[in-house]
Amino acid sequence: NTNDTAVVVLRGVFDVTDSLTAYAAYGWKWGGYDALISRSTLLNNAGDISITGIRSARDGRQQSCEIGLRGDFMTGAVKHEWNISGNRFTSDNTFKDLQIPIAARTNYYNLSFGPAPDLTRYDAMGPTSSA
Repeated sequence: NTNDTAVVVLRGVFDVTDSLTAYAAYGWKWGGYDALISRSTLLNNAGDISITGIRSARDGRQQSCEIGLRGDFMTGAVKHEWNISGNRFTSDNTFKDLQIPIAARTNYYNLSFGPAPDLTRYDAMGPTSSA
């Protein structure tokens, strides 16, 4: 199993005047994983376990940004606060999954998982994109 992720987060705030503030933020994440994930189900009090697996790989990039102004002003004795902003989010991902159809059985008190699963079909699959 591998997991490789990088993240960048930047944020800035600038007081233009006592009643006006500008702000901006940017975030970027790249990462993914490549794993054989198992799911185990305890079948009875004797410790029998059923195990199924999923071979899964993910890779993706997400970006977000925001920019805005906020401030306040008075009209007589009443103070008003306001904010205006814009933002954007993008996400591009590739993934491939294969549920391994054969469930292995073992016992909690005498673990034996048998041979490794045949991943020939998974290795031949191309990734799916969600761009």
